[in-house]
Amino acid sequence: MNLWEEYMMPGSVKEALKAYTKAGESGALVAGGTDLFIDLKEEDVEERPRLLIDVTAIPELQGIEIGETHVRLGAAATHAEIISQEELRLNATVLVEGCQVIGGPQVRNVATIGGNVAHALPAADSMLGLMALDAEVEIATLLEDGEGISRRWVPLATLFAGPGTNTLVPYRELITSFRFEVPEERSGSAFRRVMRPQGIALPIMGLACKIDLDESGEVIKEARIVPGPIAPVPTRAKKTEQALIGEEVSHEAFQHAEEVAGEECKPRTSKRRATSEYRIMMIKRLLKKALWAAADRAQTGEVHIDQPFIGERGVRPKVTG
Repeated sequence: MNLWEEYMMPGSVKEALKAYTKAGESGALVAGGTDLFIDLKEEDVEERPRLLIDVTAIPELQGIEIGETHVRLGAAATHAEIISQEELRLNATVLVEGCQVIGGPQVRNVATIGGNVAHALPAADSMLGLMALDAEVEIATLLEDGEGISRRWVPLATLFAGPGTNTLVPYRELITSFRFEVPEERSGSAFRRVMRPQGIALPIMGLACKIDLDESGEVIKEARIVPGPIAPVPTRAKKTEQALIGEEVSHEAFQHAEEVAGEECKPRTSKRRATSEYRIMMIKRLLKKALWAAADRAQTGEVHIDQPFIGERGVRPKVTG
């Protein structure tokens, strides 16, 4: 059984989008392919694409750049590249911790941040981290003349339309990169997740958080809490965030935040994941663990990530600024 007829690796965004537009429904973009290839192997697939367009060799989509004010991730950066970069562990801890639990070493070596986000699943681990970092996404669009390319930056949250559905214009748009601000001095972030014990790659619940402290290092002046999945699209727990702002780092403040999160977050019962009641309990537990980890990192400026990075490999990023 042939899963496709033609496979191409364009060298530019324009070449990729022109091929994608020409192929239409008979084409598909590949950015790692760890989800796509599994889908193509399913026996009940009605029609497989004739042409696969692998965008991972496009220079514009590669690399990790850490500047004075912003961090840029190429959409083709792999999860292995992200977790192997020391500067990202300090400046985007929540993203690194999310990426390190995706699949196994073989998957992380080929799966890309752009592919994970474009797949638009509300439980995507790296996407929760990017949401907590208030990331933006750059989208390239092939113009109507079929030759020009326009680019625009939009908030990451606007990219999602529903489970497995993004807002990109079909066959004419491509994610090229992500960016977020370098965290300020008294900032900390963390990601925590609970999975089914059978070992299948399906999280019961994940939670990403980022907090910024005031000059005293004791009072929370900003918070971003992103649990998932709790809705058809990635969603921040804004009431829980507000419950934390202006509060001192303390057991009492975090306990209150847990209670607010338990009321605010209403995940549905899922046969594959768990009951709604259990998942709400897990949100509260994960929030507590993530908040204390983020607070410790914000106060001490030190980051210690528990899971070792054995078996990982990555490309050395370009550091600017």
